[in-house]
Amino acid sequence: HGRSLLPILSGSSPQDWRTSFLYEAPTPQLGSRPLWAVRNARWKYVETRLGSRSEEAFAELYDLQSDAIEKINDSMSQLNDRASAAMMRIGVDACTDVTGFGLLGHALEMATASHVSMRIYSDRVPFFDEAEEYARKGLIPGGTRSNREWIAPHLETSGGVDEPSLMLLCDAQTSGGLLMAVTASSADALCADLESRGVKPAIIGEVS
Repeated sequence: HGRSLLPILSGSSPQDWRTSFLYEAPTPQLGSRPLWAVRNARWKYVETRLGSRSEEAFAELYDLQSDAIEKINDSMSQLNDRASAAMMRIGVDACTDVTGFGLLGHALEMATASHVSMRIYSDRVPFFDEAEEYARKGLIPGGTRSNREWIAPHLETSGGVDEPSLMLLCDAQTSGGLLMAVTASSADALCADLESRGVKPAIIGEVS
């Protein structure tokens, strides 16, 4: 028997919730042929029937822990509700979500509006290993290159920060998390609160 998704949609986490599930959906791009999939914490198996015979099925198996695209999908699907709750409880001075202008672009917006400067330590910013690999191969999206050009007049670098790292800091995001400004005296408490809610925090810079 099925169960209502309302508790999860309302923000609850039922302790007895299943860890594997099967779903079925039409695929309009394939003439509305059915798509079946099975997923657990580690694997996702997807099968699309192209015809009536089993040998006409198109099958895909993804390792959710090592496949780069799947890791990115999982990251982008995380809501900001838990981080927002921690932020509201501890109290912060400013906050923005990191999206199309990239980390540096949104940091610039915050700094300009607040009449301050920001120092960001690139080695403290968490990146996907695969993203670093792609950047060093020169696989940079057009939006990210535009962000890099826009931020250039407002940016000073030191410590040998290379161009691939700068590109990653300017990377146009679909859902890149939250950038918060908090007093130094509250930073540890905010990180502890975030960690208690299953959110991985990183202190990446200073405001002056």
